Amino acid sequence: MPDTESESLFIVFFSKQNEKCSRCSRPIMQGALLCVYRNQKLTCTGCEGLGDHLLLPAGDVALTRRATKHSNVAHPVYSPEKRRNRYERRGTLVEAYALQLAEAECEADAADREVKRAKDAVRREKLDQEYIAVFAMRIRQLYPSCLRGWNRRSPCMRVRNTLAAWAGAKPPVKNLMTSP
Repeated sequence: MPDTESESLFIVFFSKQNEKCSRCSRPIMQGALLCVYRNQKLTCTGCEGLGDHLLLPAGDVALTRRATKHSNVAHPVYSPEKRRNRYERRGTLVEAYALQLAEAECEADAADREVKRAKDAVRREKLDQEYIAVFAMRIRQLYPSCLRGWNRRSPCMRVRNTLAAWAGAKPPVKNLMTSP
């Protein structure tokens, strides 16, 4: 949610129940977008001049960043989550032409972003393997007796199996004749 007053005078939400606009008295149906002012006044998006804006769902970071850059007015849209006792961001209201420009830019450099994403995935996999090796070595140094483990249900055996799984090795095979 906006932290400073300069960001926005109102916040855009999805309506959880039927409401009424305080300016034009039109009904705001459940699931529609509404604007909430700091003094708890509710207005429809039409009264705020956001009626022609499009909702860009959350998820595509590059598209959202570019659409927000091209749009003169962009408002994040929130939805109250009672179970978690917070507001979750559901998307951004942007102008239609800004969304078209952003989509064109994203299509133009989609191949470059895909190549970069593939290179980054390889780099992250290498970093993960290095981290796992260093972490496993440090655990072996700190807890040398856990590597011996006397029975399969002991905490030491669980640590050993976990380290083996992290390192890519298979845990020891369970003996069906001796194990309960």
